[in-house]
Amino acid sequence: MAVDRLNSLREFSSSQSNLIYLVCTIGVGFAAMVAQLCFMREVLWVCAGNELTFGILLGEWLTLTGLGAWLARLIKSPKSNHNLFSNTLIILGVLPILSIVGLRLFKGIVLLPGQVPNLAQSVLIILCVVAPFCIISGFLVAFICKLIPYHNTGPMANDGQTLREQRSNIIGLIYAADSTGGVLGGLVFSLVLTWYFNHITISIITCMLNSILAFLFIQKTSNNFPGKVLCGAVIVICSLILFINLDLLTSKNLVINQDIRLIKSSPYGNVIVTASKSETNIYENGTITSSSLWFARYEECVHFVMAQRPSAANILILGGSFSGIANELLKYNISKITYMNPDPVVLNIQRGLTKDNPSLTNVEFVIADVRSYINYATNKFDIILINLPEPSTALANRYYTIEFLKGSGKVLQTNGVLSFSLGGYENYASPDLAAILSCARATANAVFKHVIVLPGTRVIFLCSNAELSKDIVSLIDFNKLKTKVLNRAYLQAIHSPDRLAEVSRLSSEQTRLNSDMNPILYFWSVKRWLKMFESGLTPLMIFCAGIILTGLLFYKGVKKLVFSAGYTVMSTQIAVFLVYQSIFGSLYSEIGLLTSVFLAGLAIGSWFGTEIHTSKKTVLLLALIFGLLICSIPMLLTISTNILSSNLLLSKLLIFLIISSTSVFAGLIIPITASVLNSEIIEAAGDIYSSDLAGAACGAITSSLFTIPITGIAFSFYFSGLLMIIAIILTIITTKN
Repeated sequence: MAVDRLNSLREFSSSQSNLIYLVCTIGVGFAAMVAQLCFMREVLWVCAGNELTFGILLGEWLTLTGLGAWLARLIKSPKSNHNLFSNTLIILGVLPILSIVGLRLFKGIVLLPGQVPNLAQSVLIILCVVAPFCIISGFLVAFICKLIPYHNTGPMANDGQTLREQRSNIIGLIYAADSTGGVLGGLVFSLVLTWYFNHITISIITCMLNSILAFLFIQKTSNNFPGKVLCGAVIVICSLILFINLDLLTSKNLVINQDIRLIKSSPYGNVIVTASKSETNIYENGTITSSSLWFARYEECVHFVMAQRPSAANILILGGSFSGIANELLKYNISKITYMNPDPVVLNIQRGLTKDNPSLTNVEFVIADVRSYINYATNKFDIILINLPEPSTALANRYYTIEFLKGSGKVLQTNGVLSFSLGGYENYASPDLAAILSCARATANAVFKHVIVLPGTRVIFLCSNAELSKDIVSLIDFNKLKTKVLNRAYLQAIHSPDRLAEVSRLSSEQTRLNSDMNPILYFWSVKRWLKMFESGLTPLMIFCAGIILTGLLFYKGVKKLVFSAGYTVMSTQIAVFLVYQSIFGSLYSEIGLLTSVFLAGLAIGSWFGTEIHTSKKTVLLLALIFGLLICSIPMLLTISTNILSSNLLLSKLLIFLIISSTSVFAGLIIPITASVLNSEIIEAAGDIYSSDLAGAACGAITSSLFTIPITGIAFSFYFSGLLMIIAIILTIITTKN
């Protein structure tokens, strides 16, 4: 069968006019993947994004791409189809540039400085940004199936092949080519583009590549001279734009009333350094992570913990601002300060802010993921300062889980202290904030013998296996310690007996522990974030449940399985990606690689699926195996996180195997389903692509919003597998043959 498949492809590609179809489809997949990764980062700036934002973006992206694939059914006339394809391919290249510029201008014009859009506004913003690109990319992938000849005398007609089998071959090949383009896009973006270019430059490069592909397509098919001129004009205009610092001009709308001193992109996101009079700020992915005027925060962060161990000599600072904290640590007799950040861009910026301080001679800057570092660290620290954002994202949540705290405890001295901060308490705490504080405290109590909670600009947690004291006022010698904000009167006010008792009470509620596989702290943070805009999760839960039921009831026959497979594979990939992030660090640095592994599996599955031309029973059998495989993933992940925890390479390979195997099954289902549908090729392609993407959109939103943060990652897999099995049962019941 593999030989037949190779012979079929060789026969198809023997004509250059036919090979150009596959090349252009690969180009569409490449452009779509690069644009998606750029859009994800850009949306973070405007929408103060977390995985909720990513879920919305992926959901809308997949839904609109499916809509575009369905719209391709409406093209009936064969006249000028090739010209329509080439012109649309050029437009596809131009759209990311316009979308990114428009998004940045939107933030500066429509939103007030510092304003965060609510959930409805975020949905609308993302919709406006991605809709044109997604609809066109989905349209092109389905429409190109119509352009490829598939008659008995055509290049796809092997001996004995029926028209239905030829159609299945074409759809499978195009699906595989689109996935292959996504693989290449993810790899090139992660390994090359994101290291050296900003998003606008990346979009311009992609636009030029699309124009070159359109030119070649015209040359091989219609030889339309005006189309060639248009391609050349777009390439020339893009070349001229490269000489304009469009990134700097548009980035000014992201940080209003501030002078931009530095803009840098890295695999971990976008970083902007700004100045406004005497204030210097650092923004990472739209969130301010450091400010030279955060005096109270830095003083509380350092002196609350140093008051417990004033003779501490070896300090570890994890992420965030370094200069402000280092200036406070210099007031003690510190032997060594280790500052750790996985992002080399941020680390070099922090290093640059302190290079003129002659007192900082005992500092070691380490570029490494914290959780990977503590697994192999041999030295021990007296103090660990977790200077990181709150767990409003699954990435940040990994630094507040029981697994991370256990690892940190191994690199602490016997009487060492670990410190982190959450939220902010004045004189009232909402139920959601109380749940966050209680979850964090319960998780810390499961690791350390002593945990105290102290109010300040943020609520500070001190954790140790040795005694700790809440009486910070008596521990600090204010005659020797010179500070800007933290004085005796200030401390007596914020640490009054009633405030200390109230914070202790708020953080003592019964709750589940926060873990990698059950990120409950992330869920409470998202829920609290939504309530800032008077939004709740209930309408979203009803909406997602409605989509699932509609998909199961609306789609007929085996298309139910395609919808369910789309949901299952996307939900599974999100869950596996989060597990990968918990173990190995930020997804930003390797999202392209992971996505490439996923798309490679789809391509392989689509490739071999074109050889299976049997009955609906085959589709049902594959779907059943797929569902059972999904249900077995929690066991495989347990092996990865527990048994293989000491060997990160084997853990990574196992996760890659899980990603690729699930996507192979999803890829198999596409051409096999096409072989049992009785419809024209453009209708079959539109139906299959749109139902697959609709299910994937539902899976992206539901898993990122509900099943993972509320019920945990393991249940998310069980739910996805169960949904696949339900779809099989409904298909059997509703299908006569």
